[in-house]
Amino acid sequence: MRNTDAVTMMDLYSGNHSGTNQKSNNCKIFKIKFDTRSTIKNRFIFYVKCFESYSKSGGWITSLSYQNIDHYMQRNQKKPLNTDVKVKCSCPAFLYWGSAYNATDEEYNWNFTENRKPDIRDPFRQRKICKHLSHVRTKLRNTTFKQMRKQYSSIEIKINIEEESYENIPEIEWYETLPAIEKFLLNTGMSLKEVKKLMSIISYENYIDFLEEYNIIVGDYNEHN
Repeated sequence: MRNTDAVTMMDLYSGNHSGTNQKSNNCKIFKIKFDTRSTIKNRFIFYVKCFESYSKSGGWITSLSYQNIDHYMQRNQKKPLNTDVKVKCSCPAFLYWGSAYNATDEEYNWNFTENRKPDIRDPFRQRKICKHLSHVRTKLRNTTFKQMRKQYSSIEIKINIEEESYENIPEIEWYETLPAIEKFLLNTGMSLKEVKKLMSIISYENYIDFLEEYNIIVGDYNEHN
C-alpha cells in the first residue's frame, strides 16, 4: 500500500540504509553550468561525484523538485531539508538497488515508475536514496530556499536578501556530465548505436530539455499540482 504522506529529504535520509549514508561522506557536489532559459526555478540539479576506488570514473546527475517555493522564500518558513520533495538520481544504484521502487511505492517519484520489487538487493526497503542523493542532503542542512537558489540554481534571480556568507560551490560545464548521461541511457536498454545517435544532438541550449525528455532528471513537481 502506498504511503501518500509528504516525504522530505530528512525523512529519506533518516530512513535510509546506514551504509549508503556513510558512503556519501566520500562524495562531492558540483553545480552544472547550462543554458538557463528552460530551467524550472523549483527544481535543482547537481552533479555528484564519489571517490571510492570503484567510483572514480565519474559522477551522476541528481535532481530535486519542490512545490512552489516562492511562498517559502517570502516568509522563510520552511527549509529545503524539511519540505515535501520529489527526487531522482541517474546512477544505477538508484534504479537497481531499491530507491526507484521505494520512490514509486512511497510517491516521492514524479516522472518515473519502477514496479520491480528489489527483494534480493533491498528486502527490507531501506534504500530510500542512493549515496549521491544522500550527499546532497548534507548540503541542505541549515540552508534556506533563498540560500539554495543563490548557491545552486543556474537561474539568474534577483533576491532581496542581506549579504550572507555562502559556501563556494565548485562548478562543472554541462558537457562534463555527458558520460553519466550515456551510461544512464544504456541502462534503459537502448543499444549503443541508439545512444550514440542521441548523444550527438545534446547541446548547451537543449541540455535541460534533453534530460527531461529522457527522464534523467525528476520532472516539475508543480506541473500537476
